[in-house]
Amino acid sequence: SSTRAGGGGGGKRVAGTAGTGGTGGGGAGGAVASGSPGAVNTGSGGGGAGTGGGGVVRTGGAGGSGVVIVSVPQGFYSGITTGSPQLSLDGNNVVMSFGSTGSYTAGTGTLAAYAADLLIVAGGGGGGGAGGGGGGAGGYVPLYSRALMRGTTYTVTVGGAGSAGGSFSGGGSGANSSVTGFTTALGGGGGSQGATNGLSGGSGGGGGGYSSPPKIGGSGEPGQGFSGGTAAAGAYCGGGGGGASVAGGAANGTVTAGKGGNGTSSSIT
Repeated sequence: SSTRAGGGGGGKRVAGTAGTGGTGGGGAGGAVASGSPGAVNTGSGGGGAGTGGGGVVRTGGAGGSGVVIVSVPQGFYSGITTGSPQLSLDGNNVVMSFGSTGSYTAGTGTLAAYAADLLIVAGGGGGGGAGGGGGGAGGYVPLYSRALMRGTTYTVTVGGAGSAGGSFSGGGSGANSSVTGFTTALGGGGGSQGATNGLSGGSGGGGGGYSSPPKIGGSGEPGQGFSGGTAAAGAYCGGGGGGASVAGGAANGTVTAGKGGNGTSSSIT
């Protein structure tokens, strides 16, 4: 199984330490550098930007795009797909990994329905600029033994990544992922930069470390992710984005930006 949906680390100005990205692909924050992007098809958040260093523009890292995995018993796999999912075998199951939007038409045989496992991960949020908060991970939704109806075509929507925050702007939120008829995973919240809080989403974006009082992280969607961390007021020291298994870390005074919250894994692979 793969770990996915880590939050992005917060950015830090000149002196001090940027926040590390959460496990599962979260982007690291920058210190006198731009934030790193979240890993592709993990739904992870991008890192917040550092600032300083001769007026060079520093940007946050873009979030990581989402992914949808559908695991069906080999004997019922129809082979009818669009969107070119990657195929693999896991025991007696055929595993379809959708890195982009597509579809699957369920079933062969005489049964009206059969059980399948689904993992739906939304796009991660982008990190904020200039001491910005890390982006929150996309919502992480594992679904076990869910009925697929034979002959039904299920549309698979894979959420795109949240945009990177500019030098003086927050990161964008990731896009939702879904499979027809099942729970929608919400896009991760963008990390903030200035006088605003992190955005809410599947997991919340971290607060930006610029103004007073300290900016807080956005909230995570219950059952999908966790909240972003709080920034250090006026210190250009951002909070970490929330991850699928834990909240983003708060900035440690003016010294260390918040760590991105860790992601998680499931047996669905």
